[in-house]
Amino acid sequence: MASFKAISQWFPSERLPSLTATVMVAGGLGALSASVPVTAALPLMGWRGVFWLVGSAFLVTVPDHKSTAAQVTRGQQIRSLRSIDGNRVFWRFAPQGCLVTGGFMSFQGLWALLV
Repeated sequence: MASFKAISQWFPSERLPSLTATVMVAGGLGALSASVPVTAALPLMGWRGVFWLVGSAFLVTVPDHKSTAAQVTRGQQIRSLRSIDGNRVFWRFAPQGCLVTGGFMSFQGLWALLV
């Protein structure tokens, strides 16, 4: 999620779909290649230690980018979500997107477990 947040802060919205796909692929490859080092670090640090180490590395290496966009209230966000949830076009494509993305993550997770 940190990478998606960084992308949304540092790049224009027109580039979000391609960059999000790139992050998904890089994440899958990262999960495959990181399984051996993480397995080696687990006896020393435990899963919480590995989590905090990786999280701290992202916190230090990805600087915060101050947004120039206007602040949106929670009420505006809820109204926006309601308009999306009520859109028939969204519901025509959302199940397919969830199935494809979920399938991709499932296969990547299975491969990470087998390595």
